[in-house]
Amino acid sequence: MLSLIHGSTALLRTCGAAALFLPLFAGLALGGVQDGDEVPEFASLATPAVVLDADLPVDAELAPFQLELLGMAFNAVSQLPLQPHIKNRALGQQAVVETCLELGLPQRALRYSREIPNWRRGFGFASLAYWCAERDLRSAFERYEDLALEVAETDQDWRRDRIRVQVARAHELLGDSALAEALSADAIDAEAGKLRAERAAKAGGEEFEEILAFLEESARVQSFDLTGAGIEACLRLFDRFYDDEERREQVVDAIVASWRGVPLDRRIDALVSLADASVAHGDEQRARAFVEEALAIVDGGRWTLEHEVPLRAQLAAARYRAGEGDRARAEAADTLSRYKAGREELATMFRARTLRPLAEALAEMGDGPAAATVFELTIEDGALNANSRPRALDLADTCLAMARHGVEPNEELWLRLRAIHAGLGDPW
Repeated sequence: MLSLIHGSTALLRTCGAAALFLPLFAGLALGGVQDGDEVPEFASLATPAVVLDADLPVDAELAPFQLELLGMAFNAVSQLPLQPHIKNRALGQQAVVETCLELGLPQRALRYSREIPNWRRGFGFASLAYWCAERDLRSAFERYEDLALEVAETDQDWRRDRIRVQVARAHELLGDSALAEALSADAIDAEAGKLRAERAAKAGGEEFEEILAFLEESARVQSFDLTGAGIEACLRLFDRFYDDEERREQVVDAIVASWRGVPLDRRIDALVSLADASVAHGDEQRARAFVEEALAIVDGGRWTLEHEVPLRAQLAAARYRAGEGDRARAEAADTLSRYKAGREELATMFRARTLRPLAEALAEMGDGPAAATVFELTIEDGALNANSRPRALDLADTCLAMARHGVEPNEELWLRLRAIHAGLGDPW
């Protein structure tokens, strides 16, 4: 069905752009890059990306240090040997692509997507298609839709579904619900639910009742994937109908009523989303109430340090966005103390990913010196592992976090980052 829907139009589009995309198609063999292929030096990746597609906007002007951090991140994960680390390598590369799109770098995102060696290359193209749909760049959208679906047809199960649904979400944004439905028709629940959330963002009164009923039924049959999809859709409803107090509170009641069997961290995520939507509508008081509910869950739970620190960092950032800056910074300081007190009991491979969210929260709060200090500790803790695989992944994730938040390393920290980067190699 999918090939019937897209086959003829895809052929016309790709043939029409053949001259522009010969280098791109050369990199689309199923195997992608191979072991032994040259990995670009991160310094070269710090330069502005060339224009690979004239239908895409040129990349936003970022500070040179942000580009170098992105390049270092991509280079670090690209050094992971395909065997046996293809999954980690591709996932890390995808994270760089997503960060590039977040920062307004579509040309660089395209450049990096081409290097991904497995199905995630298709998801990179699908994310680029969605980015184009958000900006109504129809010609570019169609091109990356076709490339994404081309890759999707080479895989199966949830991987294929994830690519298709990402494209379907883009079609929904552009108002083509019928094609969005066709693309997601056979997708597994965990993926198909993402399209439901996309539709909820523009739902009318009739759809409002349907989505609430869907969540209620999903919770009744205790389907975790369907319940998660229903909650995501209801979070969109909460934002859309915020000015309608009765419906807004109906949504909150429906979400809370569905929580039986939903993990505590997912409940906290939902409450933070409700808080952020309240802030977007100028209702900081309501946002703070949601943050307090989430904090009560954290305080009442039994958590390992690797789970507790990121959750408390997440809530400190949410409290800051809700207008309680002083208290947010105090909670962040307390969270750092908790980490330091339990750090020695935490396996080295978990330390950087535990602490990194706190550094990001401090950066969001505008506390540059504190954020830099915690990022430095994150970098050092990520460098403790004996094997290069976790060191490369931690280095990349921290570089991406610093690039997103505009945290510039000082000269000493640059030297340390480059030394860790240069030290990647066997054993992986």
